[in-house]
Amino acid sequence: MDAKTLLFCLTAVIVSAVSGCPVGQEFITTFLTNYMKRSVKLELTITAHEKTATVNVWSPFFTQKVTVAKGSTTKINLPAEAELSDAGGPSNKIVRITSDNDITVVTSNMKSNTGDSSVILPTSNLGRKYVVFTPDPKVLSALVALVNGDKENKVEILPLFNMKVNEDNWETGKKVTLKLKPNEVYQFMSRQSFTGTVITSTLPLAVLVGDQCARLEGSCAHVYEQLLPVERLSDHYLVPAMLNRNKVDYAYVVAADDKTTVTIFGKQERAHTLHAGQKLEIPIRQGEPVIVKSNKKVMVMYFGSNPPYDEFLTNILPTSEMSNTWSVYPHETFENTAVIVSEVEGSTTISGVANWRPFPSDGRYVWAMKSLGKHKDPVSISGKALMVVYVFGGKQYDGYGTTGVCTSVFVPTPPPDPCDGITCGEKEECMRGDCVHTSEETCSALGDPHYRTFDGKRYDFQGTCTYTMAEVLKKEAGLVPFTVLAKNNHRGNKWVAYVRKVTVTVYNHTVTIRKKRARVEVDGEIVYLPVSLVGGKLQVVHRGRNAVLTTKFGLKVTYDWNMMLRITAPSSYFRTLGGLCGNYNGDHKDEWTSRSGSRLSSALKFAKSWKVQDGDLFCHDDCRGKCPSCSAAQKNKFSGVEYCGLITDTNSVFAKCISKVDPGMFFDNCVYDTCINNGIKSFLCDNIENYVDECMAADIKINGWRTLANCPMNCPANSHYEACGLACAASCAERNAPSMCQEPCVEGCQCNKGFVLSGEKCVPESSCGCTSEGRYYPPGQTFWADNTCTKKCKCTSGTLQCTVTKCKSSEVCSLRNGVRDCYPLSYGTCRGSGDPHYRSFDGKKFDFQGTCTYLLSKVISTTDPSLEPFEVQVQNENRGRNKAVAYTKTSLIKVYGHTIVLSSDNPGRVMLNNTFVNLPLALENGRLSIFRRGRAGVVKTDFGLEMQFDWRSYVSVTVPSTYHGVLGGLCGNFNGHGNDDMLTPNKTPAKNPTEFGESWKVKNDSRCKDTCEGKTCHKCDINSKQNEPFRKHCSILTDKTGPFKDCHSKEDPEQYYEDCVYDMCMYQGHSSALCNALSTYTSVCQEAKAGIDVWRTESLCPLACKANSHYEACPSSCSAMCPGTDEPEGCENTPCSEGCECDDAFVLSDEQCVPQEQCGCAHKGRYYQQDQVFFLDDQCKGRCVCGNDGRVQCQSDFSCGPNEVCRIQDGTEGCFPTTTATCSVSGTGHYHSFDNRDFSVPGNCVYKMAEVTQDNDGKRVPFSVVVHQESATNDPTVTRSVQIEVNDNNIVMLPGRIWEVTLDGIRVNLPLQLDDRKVQVYHNGHVIVLQTNFGLEVTYDTISMVRVDMPSSYKGVLLGLCGNYNDNPADDFVLPGGAQASSAEAFAEGWVVDQKGVKCQTGCGSQCPTPSPQGKELCDILKDKKSPFSKCHATVPPQEYFDKCVKDVSEQGGSKDVLCQHLQNYVAVCQESGGSVDSWRNKTLCPMTCPKNSQYELCADTCSTTCASLTTPQKCSHCQEGCECEDGFAFDGGECRPLGKCGCEVDGRYYKSGETVIDEDCQEKCTCVDGVFSCENTKCTVKQVCDIREGVRNCHQVDPCEAKNCREKETCVKNGSDVHCVAMSSSTCRIVGDPHYQSFDGKLFSYQGSCTYTLVQTTGLDKTLTPFSIVTKTEMESKHRGAYLKTVTVNMEGVQIVVVYGDPGKVQVDGSTSNLPVTLKSGRIRITQESYRGFIKTDFGVEITFDWGEVLHVTVPSSYYENLQGMCGTYNGDQADDFSMPNGSTIPSLKKWAEAWSLPEANSTCLHSCPGQCPVCTADDTSLYKQKKYCGEIGVESGAFAACHAKVLPEKLLEDCLYNMCIHKGDKEMLCKVMTNYAKICQLKGADVSKQWLQTLNC
Repeated sequence: MDAKTLLFCLTAVIVSAVSGCPVGQEFITTFLTNYMKRSVKLELTITAHEKTATVNVWSPFFTQKVTVAKGSTTKINLPAEAELSDAGGPSNKIVRITSDNDITVVTSNMKSNTGDSSVILPTSNLGRKYVVFTPDPKVLSALVALVNGDKENKVEILPLFNMKVNEDNWETGKKVTLKLKPNEVYQFMSRQSFTGTVITSTLPLAVLVGDQCARLEGSCAHVYEQLLPVERLSDHYLVPAMLNRNKVDYAYVVAADDKTTVTIFGKQERAHTLHAGQKLEIPIRQGEPVIVKSNKKVMVMYFGSNPPYDEFLTNILPTSEMSNTWSVYPHETFENTAVIVSEVEGSTTISGVANWRPFPSDGRYVWAMKSLGKHKDPVSISGKALMVVYVFGGKQYDGYGTTGVCTSVFVPTPPPDPCDGITCGEKEECMRGDCVHTSEETCSALGDPHYRTFDGKRYDFQGTCTYTMAEVLKKEAGLVPFTVLAKNNHRGNKWVAYVRKVTVTVYNHTVTIRKKRARVEVDGEIVYLPVSLVGGKLQVVHRGRNAVLTTKFGLKVTYDWNMMLRITAPSSYFRTLGGLCGNYNGDHKDEWTSRSGSRLSSALKFAKSWKVQDGDLFCHDDCRGKCPSCSAAQKNKFSGVEYCGLITDTNSVFAKCISKVDPGMFFDNCVYDTCINNGIKSFLCDNIENYVDECMAADIKINGWRTLANCPMNCPANSHYEACGLACAASCAERNAPSMCQEPCVEGCQCNKGFVLSGEKCVPESSCGCTSEGRYYPPGQTFWADNTCTKKCKCTSGTLQCTVTKCKSSEVCSLRNGVRDCYPLSYGTCRGSGDPHYRSFDGKKFDFQGTCTYLLSKVISTTDPSLEPFEVQVQNENRGRNKAVAYTKTSLIKVYGHTIVLSSDNPGRVMLNNTFVNLPLALENGRLSIFRRGRAGVVKTDFGLEMQFDWRSYVSVTVPSTYHGVLGGLCGNFNGHGNDDMLTPNKTPAKNPTEFGESWKVKNDSRCKDTCEGKTCHKCDINSKQNEPFRKHCSILTDKTGPFKDCHSKEDPEQYYEDCVYDMCMYQGHSSALCNALSTYTSVCQEAKAGIDVWRTESLCPLACKANSHYEACPSSCSAMCPGTDEPEGCENTPCSEGCECDDAFVLSDEQCVPQEQCGCAHKGRYYQQDQVFFLDDQCKGRCVCGNDGRVQCQSDFSCGPNEVCRIQDGTEGCFPTTTATCSVSGTGHYHSFDNRDFSVPGNCVYKMAEVTQDNDGKRVPFSVVVHQESATNDPTVTRSVQIEVNDNNIVMLPGRIWEVTLDGIRVNLPLQLDDRKVQVYHNGHVIVLQTNFGLEVTYDTISMVRVDMPSSYKGVLLGLCGNYNDNPADDFVLPGGAQASSAEAFAEGWVVDQKGVKCQTGCGSQCPTPSPQGKELCDILKDKKSPFSKCHATVPPQEYFDKCVKDVSEQGGSKDVLCQHLQNYVAVCQESGGSVDSWRNKTLCPMTCPKNSQYELCADTCSTTCASLTTPQKCSHCQEGCECEDGFAFDGGECRPLGKCGCEVDGRYYKSGETVIDEDCQEKCTCVDGVFSCENTKCTVKQVCDIREGVRNCHQVDPCEAKNCREKETCVKNGSDVHCVAMSSSTCRIVGDPHYQSFDGKLFSYQGSCTYTLVQTTGLDKTLTPFSIVTKTEMESKHRGAYLKTVTVNMEGVQIVVVYGDPGKVQVDGSTSNLPVTLKSGRIRITQESYRGFIKTDFGVEITFDWGEVLHVTVPSSYYENLQGMCGTYNGDQADDFSMPNGSTIPSLKKWAEAWSLPEANSTCLHSCPGQCPVCTADDTSLYKQKKYCGEIGVESGAFAACHAKVLPEKLLEDCLYNMCIHKGDKEMLCKVMTNYAKICQLKGADVSKQWLQTLNC
């Protein structure tokens, strides 16, 4: 083949490819729906070119035949009916144009004020595939019309989005199929854009697109254009700027295929990747054309704003369609403009065109605009250059635009192939002279992290250092070097790690992506996204949840700011990379290769070889031998569809993705991560998210998975969740990002309509910030516009305000922590520690012991507005009754309008503006942060101020050098001269530290002093001999080989040593002083970055840590925290600070270490602990709760309860009670209910005072208060113990136990703090107080008074003897079942609590005491207006207390002890209520005995002066009278001990020095010695058991008695190897005289029956007891009225013994009379006589005493408890059932009861009551016989029977005596007999009775 033939063939091919001029002989078209209904002008413009043409125009409504001469143009108008209707759907409104010669056709659809034009393609140029573009419809519908030829045609439509079209729903990816009839038109209409829709057909067809009324700005206009088929599209377009004013047009690039790379050349070069149907929006500004290049075919459309006229739409023709001859068709009456795009070469040959302007980046092309005016004829444009011509124009309210019409195509000689001679890499191909990659691979680090290399190898590695993920190792031409590093960290589990920070170095820039969302660091400086560098070659954008970094050469790094990292590398880098992502050589078997190329044997060795040093001293490369694993059961559980199995379930929403994206790796990762994190939902959700991202990247949308997996996404304000949202969200920096977006949709939060992204917030567009030099700054942000800090700018309301300035002389311009600013050259630190010892900013040292509030430092004199004002205050306090020294109690800082308080009253907590907050916390956009560092709380500002306080004694303030000379306070003026630091506020020097300190006092606190208290201020000579032990202890500080040796060069230890000795001296060597001193120096050294060896030991200042944590001498400053809490800024570079660190598997939740599944919630920048309640406003209307799934649930319509008010109380905002009510019990049983109902019920029993029973909404903390009331015979004092159950604690307070309670059975000292101070128990004055955080307060006087204070929030939910607390006293007697009790006694009985071993008696029945007249006289002192109590009468009216006093004192015979209790109770209430009393105790009136080294004080401080307060300051309420330790002593339980001998306070518990405590498993034994609490391991021996005995837990010897089943009232006694049960006590039943009875349970009664009765017998229930019975026979005495004992018959051991009264010295044994003594049953029964008394004694404990006259005593051991019956009662501790019948029922009738116990007898004359009318005593009789000459002698306090009163209450005997005297008319013989009986009873009780009564009564 010759050369000529070859050229022709090539030309033919080229012509075939580019012959796109719309010249032909057959055309089909239609007219789209133009929204306007009037002035219709549908026009065809037909031009004949080479020859005259005969043209036929046909439509169903119109036919016309015309002849068009060669080179001429004819216009044909069609009727309005030819326009498609606005209903859409099929139509026959086709317009067909045929001709016998070549013609061109242009259509116009012009109506009044709206219209457009389009060039029509001949049928020969139509295609079978189109990709659609329509403008976004803003007013009416977008339009697409299909015009079919003369044959039936099948059409398939594939929409890119879900949309509604012609009332039908089109779904993404689901084809719509049509069959078009011959010559049929089908118009589609939608209120959504059709852009991206792909149309394919069997036969060619025409496609027209447009909009009924499109709008860019102003009014709208109809636009349309015929589309070019895909086969006519190209990859190179020149887009001119077709506008005459400074407005914005838009060009749209639409991809026809996936993975289309589009590069835009304009002011800067930008590359984008599009998938099929995706569009790229390009703003076109006046005079700014662009070039579009792509690697695959694209369509380019131009949407012109056409100012000042209306919009138009036109195709942009590719360079392949260039021609040298063009025609354009202007519109008559329009201002028309032609736009010519031409090659430079030959452009001068185009006549009439000047002002050529170049295209950017390509000098081969130029463009120009030529005004055509109101030209109405066609215009030809030709020349020797290849060109493309467009025309547009307009008039008022009208416009049009379209391409020109080319008539011939110039085919130049093809240029040489640019790829000739170019050799590309292994995985590259040449395109346009450049080597481009042919594929790409992705490496990932997900979750734990689980790694997958570029070559597909999977492995796990838990290192927490920085590692090279990917780095270019082979430097090859054309390859841009890059490095990707990843830094990992722990989260909740110390043995696994997650990606924390990603660093990419490329194009000589370093980009770091870490925890701050929407921000990255570029070359060390924090910038907001998006970021574009190197002319667009390097970009970082925000895509959904991810930051995405891309480069022009194809590198893509995606990180989700959490734990997902993906690195995609183009194949150009095949075999050139190294790092944890492998070597990218296609072989996954050789991945573990080091940088040097060595093959390594394990993942650990491989990873370590790629480690990069990052300065992190705490990072490690492995899990240190503790790699977690999952059991088979766990794996099975988390593999289920309710967990990770969801992503592999082919029936789930993931089904369509599973076939395209293998879920295997994601499933395995998910199971492992969820398992090792105990099923925490966040880890499950994160892993499923990873798979969802992979599916979305593959263009597979996953809907509804979050509902199925219960993984809701919480979106910030002004945004919402979308499962398939815009990948390129509109932002303040890129508001048109969505229109240019080429990425697949992403899942995540999308801004609401009208809002755009500003950083990570969604804000109204009007609230956007500023853009400067390509960087975005949020509103209010201040920044330096240069690198030398000479131009400072602030973004205000979207406008930048910049000023020229510079750094101060005390500052330097530098970049720190990502922020460029003027930073101080130096810093000064002031410290207060220990006593306190102060060191000023300028190094001045002084001691000052004031206990008020003082100004530590404050800006006091400056005119520099750039200095932020601040103020730091400290409040000091005495501790442990040492008034000579003080410690820092509270530190307060005011800055940025906030007040922040750290106080030892609330250790570990921080109060912000009066409200407690959880830490860490960032405020003021990060300018102010509050966090913990080791043991201290830290407040830090962005300008360099830092305050820290350890909540104990050490406070420090650090300020930058910018504050030089402008400060004042105890820290001095910071002017570099320590000699003038002691200046007072008025600038005069203070004489001494006390005057200096007092001058800076802020306020006087309660009882505060500016100097030490006491007669003289105690001083210590640290060099004295007596302080030698203290010097030895403190010498650890100066020891050159000691733990602090490395610090000596940075911080001189001498002063700290002296302070240590001084403080130990002042505190008498107590360890707290030493520990505070050592802790202070430790803090100072670690702040100076000096190394400290471990110095704490079990015996030297061991540090107690909270649950789930342990002590570390140098822990990481970046603690593992709950999600939602950010580590303190720059923590990686912060020196370590000793303190407590969470154990493995635990993370910090505020100050607690919790398993991660117990983490709380993040809400609006604050962290809340699980179950924490908080409010969104100060009215408590928005109540929120942090749930156990990390989600916050809020109730917007919440309101406080009826008895609550919203306020801040004790640092917490919430609904708090409006009032408090008090319930109390005192004396013999005087109750005062919450609703002020008073009633009295004596008795011995356990009663429920108050309990939460009706809390239906569950808002209140449940609790119960139970009292055990006891009174002893012959003892006037009633005692009560108290049991409180609250917060799962059982606390018991016992009578006489003044400084201790029992906690869950264990005796503990006071004070006591439980549940992080939610419950506190302490001694105050003479009472014990229990307080809770919800308002319950129980006060107990350790005798009988119990007071319960309850907040009003508990109204209506309580029941018990305190009533129902509903403000209605009338219904207080509510029983447990809800019924009302008929009496106080029935009410009390209803609230009896059954307790083992306690028998109840409620009320006094018939044994109620007779009041004594002394009561009123003694109690009058309470009401006396001249008494010591009178000052309190106005505060606490005394009447109620007086009445109770009178009743109890009267009933107890004028008992002084009872009187003192009532007086004491009144004083306690007075002091608690804020009232005052005068000193009232004296030697004769209620003296109070105080322990050694203490004295009585009317207002005693027994709360803050305990040994416990030395280490844990106590929060105390009002003072109470009591004993107070002397100076230098502190309460150690009930003793006042020297400070140096104080004990230890650990975890809220106080242990006395010398006390040992064992943990609940007896595995650890801890001992307190002089303030040092040390522990050691221990265990019980095989012969021991770990249990609690007598309130002490210990290893007790295994008790052989445990196997001995003793009875209830028996105890086991060991005698060598022998063990046996012995009775714990005994009880006596007696009969005296007439007869008068007293049962075993103390019931007293008289009964005159004259029959035979069973006095007592065994019940037979316990077969192991020796049975016995005693029967008495009584007869009426003939001489005296009444019945008396006749015989007593005892049956036991098979023997019958009869005692015949009146026959002394003898008994009858089995019917035979025997003189005493008698021994029976081998000594088991012995009958003896002593004086006038006879005794029957047994070896089983029963003893019978009788006098053969009128006295009978039966004493039984407690072994018989609950096993007896008869007239001596049931012996069960309950008098109430003593009148029990033989069948067990009780009966109130004494006569009937006694009759039931009578035995049949021959004497039928016996009576069960007195014969006739029973005698009674008249008032006169009683008055007479109470005289001393009769019965009165019994009760005389100094009489003959006085010694017996304490043993046998005289009241009952007096009553019996009166009765006998009445019925015997004062008979002297009877009187003597009665008195003799009383004397006998006293003697039996061991009382020595004087015989004086015999003479007095003449007996």
